[in-house]
Amino acid sequence: MSSHSLSTFSSESDPSHRDHSVGHVPPSASMSVLDLNTATEQKREERESVGEVGRLEDDNDNDNIPLAAATQVAPKKKKKKNRSKAVKATGFEENYADAPVTPAEYAEEMEHIYNPRIEACIQRYRAKRRFDSHRKDLFDKYLGLGGVDTGPKMFGGGLDAKAIDSMDAQEIATMTATDYVGKDKSSTGTLDQNSEWVVDFEGVAKGYFSHKIPTSFDITNPKEIKLCTSMIRNFLNYILHHNVCPEYNDQVFAARAICDLAERELTAVVAVSHCLPGDFNMACSVLFGGRYKGLYSGNQEWAKDMGFSVGMSDERARRVVHAGLAAMGTLEQCQQAKDGPTVTKEENIGFEVTEILKADEETRGFFEGSFGGDLKCLGTLRGRQWINPAWLEEDESDDEVERAPKRPEEYEFWVEEDALVRFVVGMKMEMEVRHLNCGVSYFDTIFNVHCSFYTYLENERMGSYKEHTAIGEADALGDVEFEEDNGAEPEAESEE
Repeated sequence: MSSHSLSTFSSESDPSHRDHSVGHVPPSASMSVLDLNTATEQKREERESVGEVGRLEDDNDNDNIPLAAATQVAPKKKKKKNRSKAVKATGFEENYADAPVTPAEYAEEMEHIYNPRIEACIQRYRAKRRFDSHRKDLFDKYLGLGGVDTGPKMFGGGLDAKAIDSMDAQEIATMTATDYVGKDKSSTGTLDQNSEWVVDFEGVAKGYFSHKIPTSFDITNPKEIKLCTSMIRNFLNYILHHNVCPEYNDQVFAARAICDLAERELTAVVAVSHCLPGDFNMACSVLFGGRYKGLYSGNQEWAKDMGFSVGMSDERARRVVHAGLAAMGTLEQCQQAKDGPTVTKEENIGFEVTEILKADEETRGFFEGSFGGDLKCLGTLRGRQWINPAWLEEDESDDEVERAPKRPEEYEFWVEEDALVRFVVGMKMEMEVRHLNCGVSYFDTIFNVHCSFYTYLENERMGSYKEHTAIGEADALGDVEFEEDNGAEPEAESEE
């Protein structure tokens, strides 16, 4: 330390020398030392007045450290514990269970007929579940398909404070609900034979999973399929738990079984769609005309660096067709094919799988021994003609109706076994079929693949329907008044 800093520190520690160090400066001391000590003393007094004695003086003289600052210890701050907030249950967890029904709730739920019961059930179910936007969209489409109106009530008006004060909790929930059963379904679930609506939990589940979900959402994602099926199963379990409609419990159980079936078959639908048409049907398309004719990219200069090719070469297509005819065809079909098969008929059909025949040991041995495993073994897929109820009916003449076949036609196709194992009996397809003169048929293009329980509900056509409001003659005319002229001509206006 410097000499003046030592004198300052001693004057602070020894009161007897305070006057000598501040008031009486030795002659040998410099005037700058006096000015510095005076300024330091004044600044210390200012800091003491505001409770800052414990601070280090860090101005022009960094060595003048108060004694109080040397002895004071700063208190340790307590670390705050990070307590994570508990995540609220959504109600869609795999092992989630609803609370037991109280006697009061049971009496209230059993008080009304079916329509108010199911309406209140849906509203309470929404209140007890945490819906995200995607789940809400899925559930809204399920309710809409089942004839339940979703969205705010039209022309209902808002609720003011006076109206809310005069209502109980149930009335407020009913007025603010976004799901309700329309007045046109007032006789649903009764013995009224004139009702246009019927209660069918199983039918709605079939239509929802087999038609609505594949056409509205991405079923190529297994998580999406799991989400759809688990959510509807959760809702059906809620209906059973609260005994909402005991007279329809059998239907609810059947609908819940459809959820399990849909989870398996929607996965199979995606797998079948990816592996069709298969090598044999593609080879027929390449040789005899179809979607894959001239599509091969392996011999193109621009495709050599891609690492894969599209379509099939003509050489490989001939090998695949000849092997298929030799292994699966009859002697007559092979003889007819010697001169070169030709297409005799093309048609777009609906096809329902009725039988799946895997290859026998002799056929497997033929493919393995003759081609060394280079070509895939074939099996047989049999089915009958199927008409999709979603197709619009064609306007046919009386003669065409009379010529229509009385029984559906039957078809047989050769399909590779690795694709054949993914099919389910009853599965339905929409495809373009070509028939050869040797009696062999192949499908060139697959448009759609459907579940075995495919159901198209007429409710689908009512999706964009808006209820009409009756307008009286007086409302239509408004306040317009007409004068009776009694055949008299209007008087001409006089000109001034």
